[in-house]
Amino acid sequence: MCVAVPGKLVAIQGSEGTVDLQGSRLPVNLTLVPEATLGAWVLVHAGFAIQEIDAQSAAETHELLRGLQGGRASSPTASAPDDPSASPTPASPIACRAGSSPPLSGPASPEPTP
Repeated sequence: MCVAVPGKLVAIQGSEGTVDLQGSRLPVNLTLVPEATLGAWVLVHAGFAIQEIDAQSAAETHELLRGLQGGRASSPTASAPDDPSASPTPASPIACRAGSSPPLSGPASPEPTP
């Protein structure tokens, strides 16, 4: 299963960058998205920006994550992820949606037994 979160690219230095994940700034490798520019939205998985996405997809994903974290999910486009009036929430992983990048590994392994 692929796990990724949307982040806004706020700094670029060669093949490395910094993304803003709802208020948390993290370093990312940009090798897989060399066309990404400052201000672009990217899906981040395991320290790599794996795909560029549009701002609407990022906003919808953030709204879905807020709903999954116990918050009230309203319209997916109610507020943009970088809207100063939106309350910040910690970034959380989300499985890739159908039609996006394929899984980076094989089937998930079974849950460990206690």
